[in-house]
Parts: sequence; C-alpha cells; structure tokens
Amino acid sequence: MPTETVAQTVVLDLETSNRKNTKIQKCIDQYQEMSKYVSDIIVSFDENQWSTMNPQFYRNVVREWGDNRYVSGQVATEAIEDVIGGYKSWRSNGKVGNKPVFGNQNYVRAKNQQITVEENNKGYGIKFNIVPYKPEWFHINDNEFSVKYLDKIVNGEASFGTCEIHKDGEQLKAHLVVTWEVDVVDEDDVETVIGVDLGENVIYTYSVLSDDGFQNVELKDGSEFRHHRERLKEKRSQMMANDNLKGVKECRGQHEKYTEQVLHTASKDIVKEATQYPSPKIVLEDLTNYRKTASNAIHDWPYALAQEMIMYKAKAKGIPVEVVDPRNTSKTCRNCGYVHSSNRNRHQFECGECGYEVHADVNASMNIAFRGSDFEREMFEIIRETRSSEDIRDSLFQY
Repeated sequence: MPTETVAQTVVLDLETSNRKNTKIQKCIDQYQEMSKYVSDIIVSFDENQWSTMNPQFYRNVVREWGDNRYVSGQVATEAIEDVIGGYKSWRSNGKVGNKPVFGNQNYVRAKNQQITVEENNKGYGIKFNIVPYKPEWFHINDNEFSVKYLDKIVNGEASFGTCEIHKDGEQLKAHLVVTWEVDVVDEDDVETVIGVDLGENVIYTYSVLSDDGFQNVELKDGSEFRHHRERLKEKRSQMMANDNLKGVKECRGQHEKYTEQVLHTASKDIVKEATQYPSPKIVLEDLTNYRKTASNAIHDWPYALAQEMIMYKAKAKGIPVEVVDPRNTSKTCRNCGYVHSSNRNRHQFECGECGYEVHADVNASMNIAFRGSDFEREMFEIIRETRSSEDIRDSLFQY
C-alpha cells in the first residue's frame, strides 16, 4: 500500500509566567524587526537572487544587528526564509495586489533543531532554544486534540518542523507543524465510494456506494445553522443602524467562528463514516466555478472551506478524495438516467421519466458517487441503454 506524508499544524497552549512572557516578547519584537528589514531590502535584489541560499541576506542582518542581536542565528535565518517565501509566492501569483507586508505580527518562528518535546510527570513539555545559551522550558496545557499528536512525537511515530510562538495578551501558544506517514488507499484498490453533496439547507448528504449498491445514506439538516445565521444578521443590521462598527465586526467574527465549527463537525462526520468501509474514497463536486455559474449563488456559504476540511481530514486518514464534474447532478435521475430541470422541485426529486421519488440532495449525492466510481459509472450507462431491464436495475439500486 502506498504511503503519503501528512502535515498538521497543532496549536499548543503553553503554561507561562511574566518572566517567560517578557523573554518571548523580546524575541518576537526582534524577529519582526528582522522580517521588516529583510522585506525592505529584498526589493533591491534581483528577483533571481530571492533565495534562502543567498548568503547576502544573512550577512546584511548580522551586520545590521551586530552585538545587539538577542535571538539565535537560526531564528534570524527563519525571518529571512519567512520573507523570501512570501515574496516568491507573490511573484508566482503574478504580483497581484500589494507587496507582502512583514514586521507587524506577534510571533517568532523557530526551527525544529531548536525545539525539544518530551513527556514528563505532568504531561508534556516543550523547550525552545531561541536565545543562545538560554533555553526555556514550557509545560503544555494539553487537550484531547493535542495529546494524540504529542503521543505520536514522543513515540517516534511523527516528527515536527518549524514552530511559531504566538503571544496574545498574556497567553502563549505554539503552532507546531507535525508530520507523519499514512497508508493511502490506491485508486485501483478502491472498494467503497462516498458521494458527498454540500449545501446550506442540508449541510451535507452522503451516499455510500459499493459493488453491491448503496450501503448507506445520511443527511445533516442545516436549519439550526440557518436560524443562528439569521439571528446574527438581524443583530448586525441593528448594529449598523446604530453606527456600532465594533459590534458589526464582532457579529461577523461570531458568524465566521460558528460556521467554521459547523463545517469542522460536518467534515469530521463524513471522514469518520468513510473509515467504516473497506478501501474507501470520498467524491466531491468540482465547485471551482460555482460562483460564476450558479443562478442564485449563496455568497456566505463557504463551499471551498468545507471541501478543504474534508480533503485535509481524509488525507490524514489515508483516504483519497476525487472531485468530479458537477453538471446535472441535481437534475439527473439516479434510477434511470433521465436528465431534465423539471425533475427537481426545491428539496424534492421526482423523475419525469420513471417516476422515481427521493430527497433531491440524496439523488445528487448518489450521482456524485456514481461519477467517482468507474465500475458503477459504466454500469449506469448500460442501465440507461437498457431501461426495460428491471432485473439489472433492481440488483444495482436499493434506495
């Protein structure tokens, strides 16, 4: 079975003190100053010299700070790499928009060589060696999410890369990039296909398809989400009428936070369902051009974020994800293949050809599953050509 490297940024809550906060803040300040300095001078270099291997950047930083450098040389290198990476990404995107801005954030980056993670009698601790000869230990206030990754690190099942130490008021958090290998289902070995239809009225609908037909169908109602969203919209409208810009911003933040939590739970449920079946694959619609083609686009429903969460969680479990052409998934009868816009009436699907009736999102998720399965897609085409063959149809369609 092939393997793939999975990376996950784990946010660790650090137990700290005034002394440690002061020390880390000094590191953050100097790191940000270095980042701003490099971003100021990088424009004087030829773009072909925008490389972390170019020693001139490091020499300039060392010369600029001299004996006043508080952080280690490796931290200075991280600041340089941070800026060069941002500028190279800006260049690769055609220099759209303003140039990257550095020096105004509240974090310092450390290389993995400067970090130690160990288990102790209190749980877990992490050491940062970002000030020469003055390493600092922090106890990690772990939780269910972080413990499984810390366990992997300590047991040698995972490694870690760079880490950002963020300071928010009196709180310190370490954003640690953890990597590990997972076994990945080979495309040729897929036995189960989970077709997923995403939406707002119904958060998700999935249909589980195997050689024996559809094994399970599940819908997640979105009425609670819509109710919460409408309440926030009303509250925001009142804030706007009273020129309460701070309140408007807070409402927007609450909505975004709540939406992300809904999508996190939904994506977790979908991937968990997939793991219950042999050699699974998840299939999603390719919604790249959704906003350009949808007649009534839902501008505040983050389809891209929902799909990104599903893909990320699936990858962590070694489950492949395929995106398929979304055309007519909601208009095609999954029972006979008849395609017509009149088949769907809001949430209800009734085929004008064979009379098949089902929830519209269930029908769409089944079509998505078909498109992600070569075997069933071929059989589906055969059925469309032999609609009188009730025996074939009944053996393949059980829902």
